[in-house]
Formats: sequence, structure tokens, C-alpha cells
Amino acid sequence: MKKLDNNLKSAVFLTVGIIATLGLSILVARTNKTPIKRVTTFKNCYRCNFSYANLKERKLSGVTLTFSNFIAANISRIEMPNSNLNNSNFTAANLIEANFNNTLLIKSKFLGANLSGANLKGANLEGANLTNANLSGADLTDANLKDANLTGAKLSGTIFQNTRFNNKTLASTEN
Repeated sequence: MKKLDNNLKSAVFLTVGIIATLGLSILVARTNKTPIKRVTTFKNCYRCNFSYANLKERKLSGVTLTFSNFIAANISRIEMPNSNLNNSNFTAANLIEANFNNTLLIKSKFLGANLSGANLKGANLEGANLTNANLSGADLTDANLKDANLTGAKLSGTIFQNTRFNNKTLASTEN
């Protein structure tokens, strides 16, 4: 695989169709001998694959990346407030100190993800799967965790001020 730029040295893209970087450009994947094209704007992407990408400290706001994959991606300290990431997969991702303030994360998967110190104020995590996620020190003030699965989640120092839960949410957690 060719090196695309300094921020994507460790990226592995497996999607045919659209490959996206969060460096305000989109790369359209090659199909057979079609060359890669660059686009200078980035706002919306459906079913994009960011698996294993290094997107650390990117600054974005208001993007729509529904049904996208961030499996094992390094997106620590990313700024993605007011975004729509519904039904996305963050399994085993590094999300340390990520900013998802007022972000839609409905039915997203965070299995084994590290969200320690993350800003999830006002985030909608309804139906999200946070099994074995590390939420230590995360701020979930005013977040919606209705029907979220927190089985095995680490919650030491997590802030739950005005957070919405239901009986299903806290079935089994690790403190």
C-alpha cells in the first residue's frame, strides 16, 4: 500500500467505493485501474472505513459519518462536536480525550474502546454497545444512555450528571 500522507501512514483501508481522511479531503478508492481522486471538502460520508487510521487531534464539527467503521483507529483528542455518527463501529478504538459533545452516537459500537477522559456531554448513545469500554474519567453530563449496554465497562471517575438511563443500561458494569 502506498503512503498517502504523514497522517495516514498506519491507515489500512479496505472499502471499495469511498475512502476518507479527516484532513479535509476525501480519497475515492481505486477500482481496477481507476486513479485516486482528491476532493477538498469533507462534510458527509456514509459507510466510510477509517479502520486502523491515525486521526489523532483532527478538528471537525458537524460532520455526518453514519454507518462508518473506526475499528482500532487512533482518534484520541479528536474534535467532533455536533456530529452524526449513528450506527458507527468504534470497536477497540483509541478515543482518549475525544470530544463528542452533543454528538449522535445512536446504536454505535464501542466494544473494548478506550474513551477515558472523553467529552460526551449531551451525546446521544441510545442503544449503543459499550461492552468492556473504558469510560474512566469521561464526562457524560446530560447524555442519553437509554438501552445502552455497559456490561464490563470501566466507570471509575466517570461523570453522570443529569445522564438519562433505564433499568437495562446498568445491568452489569465494572467500577
